[in-house]
Amino acid sequence: PQQRFAMELAWKAIEDAGYRPGQLAGTNTGVYMGVCHWDYAELFEKTGQKVDAYFPTGTAYSIIANRVSHYYDLAGPSIVNDTACASSLVSVYQAVRAIRNGECDAALAGGVNLAWSVNHFIAFGKNGMLSKRGRSQAFDHEADGYVRGEGGAMLLLKPLQRALADGDSVYAVIKG
Repeated sequence: PQQRFAMELAWKAIEDAGYRPGQLAGTNTGVYMGVCHWDYAELFEKTGQKVDAYFPTGTAYSIIANRVSHYYDLAGPSIVNDTACASSLVSVYQAVRAIRNGECDAALAGGVNLAWSVNHFIAFGKNGMLSKRGRSQAFDHEADGYVRGEGGAMLLLKPLQRALADGDSVYAVIKG
């Protein structure tokens, strides 16, 4: 499911940027994805599903970016990282650095997280990480933990001057 989610987000990011996915084929576009937790693999094994030839690649984090790169025929770096809550932000950071260093001309960057297993909720609750009130209040004196969330996002990043020259819509500029 995380791989399928990433594929859909990539399609939407490319379309939102004003491109057809096929227009990026063969380009030096990187894919940088953040992901955290192995809920789907855990549920797969808990429910007694038979392991088939696709289980290892279907549940491996490393394949998420690779599947996007392969499907869209992107020739840039293809990297997945797990830095817990910062995974998506680290992916954007890596993509920006790669573009600035000339490792790729553009990049899809983002992350996916699906919270399907109760085990993480139980463990995080036992060690006091989860908010007892169900509210995240980062940096607030009333903060009592965090709230697990799920979702995903992906951006198509390009150098500003190139985006302007290509007539792309620019929603934001990453300065540092």
